[in-house]
Amino acid sequence: MPTGTSEYNDTILVFNFLNKQWESVDTVDDPNWNILNLIVAGSGTDRGVFAVSTTGSLHKLDSTSSIDRIGTSVPAEDSDPVVYEVGIDSRMVTRQFTIANIGRKRWHQFEIHAESNEFSSSDFDINFIFENPDYEGNTKRASALNLTESGPSAIPVAEDVSLRGRIGNRRSYGLQVVLDNFFGSPKIRALEVSGSASYRSITKAI
Repeated sequence: MPTGTSEYNDTILVFNFLNKQWESVDTVDDPNWNILNLIVAGSGTDRGVFAVSTTGSLHKLDSTSSIDRIGTSVPAEDSDPVVYEVGIDSRMVTRQFTIANIGRKRWHQFEIHAESNEFSSSDFDINFIFENPDYEGNTKRASALNLTESGPSAIPVAEDVSLRGRIGNRRSYGLQVVLDNFFGSPKIRALEVSGSASYRSITKAI
């Protein structure tokens, strides 16, 4: 679909039919990237979804490479295509956790199971959004939580890790976790937060 002032399809909205939720907003910051159609092609492990631009270029979606190469035109005979390399800037925002309770909680700790792809190591920032009282902060870096014999480290190539940390006992009735990826293309396999009720009285809190 087109977004903003664009007259062309410059954005792909991804809906997950397994969990019945909108999952992703995919864009490319280039005026020549105008999506004409999506096609399924290939065979075996090379089968995938390709975006076809109005200039005739092809791009395979959900590639696991740490650097995506985006084609913006069809090359003339005996010449190379016009391409540029762009890092994959991505953000994952979880649903709001309430622990099935609308009261206020103290949020204690979190755990994330993450895995790097087979091409490069990965690193990302972990942030928290608290609702009522509203607050965003407590940023932590994945590499700082991945402690090895040689010290903190990015998630190695084709390896999975369990990252654990404290949230800081901040109070709110709801919590969201935000992961800002800035290096590599990690898979988030599982995410868990823990908290407990901070105020149980039915009278007004002071």
